[in-house]
Formats: sequence, structure tokens, C-alpha cells
Amino acid sequence: MLFFDDPLLAGLGADFNLPRLIGNAANFRFDPEGDLRLVPGSRPMWDDADGDVFTRLRSDMEWFVKRSRTRGFLQTQADTLRQVRATYAANVDVGDMQA
Repeated sequence: MLFFDDPLLAGLGADFNLPRLIGNAANFRFDPEGDLRLVPGSRPMWDDADGDVFTRLRSDMEWFVKRSRTRGFLQTQADTLRQVRATYAANVDVGDMQA
């Protein structure tokens, strides 16, 4: 299934900034129905609403994830993803990067 003409991809645009998308995505979690919910007490990493691509495209992202069955795929890859996270944590000083 290809999604080249998906509204989500079109909405990202040429000035798409992945770190900003990921930074703002950290404020949301999927509920059991697959809808994105704001994490209580979370706040944007940046103060400008124009740069908050995730919030602006939230409904398109929900639709894309449901249609593409992304969550199901990620659940089948959970062990591999845990291993990648553990390897990364063992080899990268995240605390130093955050500081």
C-alpha cells in the first residue's frame, strides 16, 4: 500500500523539520481506539504554533496511522525495537546530549 498522495505527506511540505515533529509528538499518546490524546501536563518544546507540525496535522496523522496499520506493525516489531533502544542507550551518552 503506497501513500504518496496522502494528505499527511502533502501537509508536511518542503520545509518539513523532523526534529520539531518528533519533539512535539512526544506530547501525545494513542488511546485504545487509535486516537491521539495530549499527555496531561505536557507542553510544546517550541513556543511558536506555526512550527508545531504535529499538532497542526494531528487528525491527518491519526487517519494515516489507522489506514496504514502502523501501530500493528510496530507491535509485531516490539522486541526488535526494545533491542535497538537498549543498544543505543548502551552506546550513546544521552544524559550528556540532553545537558
